[in-house]
Amino acid sequence: MYCFYQPSPTDSPFVERYFYSSHDELDAPASEELIFPDGTSGLMFVEKGAIRRTMVGAQSGLTIDQSYLFGQKTRAVRYAFPTTQLAVFGAKFKPGALHHLFGLSSDQLTDSYVQFSHIVGEQLTELEKSLWARKVFSQRIKILEHFLFDRQTKLGIAQDPTVMPEIIAHIHGHGGDVAIRTISEQFGLNYKRLQRMFKLYVGMTPKMYCRIVRFNQSFKAFENLQEKKLTSVAYDCGYFDQMHFIRDVKYFTGAAPQKVFRKKNNPMEKMQLQYLCGRS
Repeated sequence: MYCFYQPSPTDSPFVERYFYSSHDELDAPASEELIFPDGTSGLMFVEKGAIRRTMVGAQSGLTIDQSYLFGQKTRAVRYAFPTTQLAVFGAKFKPGALHHLFGLSSDQLTDSYVQFSHIVGEQLTELEKSLWARKVFSQRIKILEHFLFDRQTKLGIAQDPTVMPEIIAHIHGHGGDVAIRTISEQFGLNYKRLQRMFKLYVGMTPKMYCRIVRFNQSFKAFENLQEKKLTSVAYDCGYFDQMHFIRDVKYFTGAAPQKVFRKKNNPMEKMQLQYLCGRS
């Protein structure tokens, strides 16, 4: 079972969505899921079981059997699920969360991760105890919301005193098809300052973030086409030509567009695509 909940910006200003995944069969079939870069960082708690996480193209991976904080992805990640029981809960964060909630520069964790205990120390024990005492998804969300609110309050970092939320909204509003020079001119920022702000709040360059947003937009464009032609997707998303579109898809997924857009997805991958297609 996999489910997610997208909170209101008022209730959770830094949370894109909460998620829960589980299976209780002792001999469930092993499965793998490919998760694309989507402009979010994340936090995962493991109640039982373990997951193998490997970035596409990497020689080694991570066995997740405890709580981890993850940075932004610039490449797809493959999750291998075990044949034993599993239960995980967590949150996907918006840009700025790693800085405001945990006092990190976001580029410290790009394409990387850290044990959550190294960030919050002994607080983790009490937090996990409270989470696992609640068996209902919505109750766990409230526990984590309260914890994150306390983190933000105690760190005392002002909520985005810069124009970053407006810049992020501008990029999403144009489906990632926006020139960096245009952003600099529209928001009155020189290129170097814009780069520094993106490393702190997002974890990557503005150009890479725009590429990820446009790549995500391509799934929505494909879904909206009556005739499922990949050449039309490239055109609708503002790619210079078909080769630039193919290059980005291969870079972010490790596979050609035909395999990515026409593959039969398992339940978690379908939920991911539904989310990307419904995202503004």
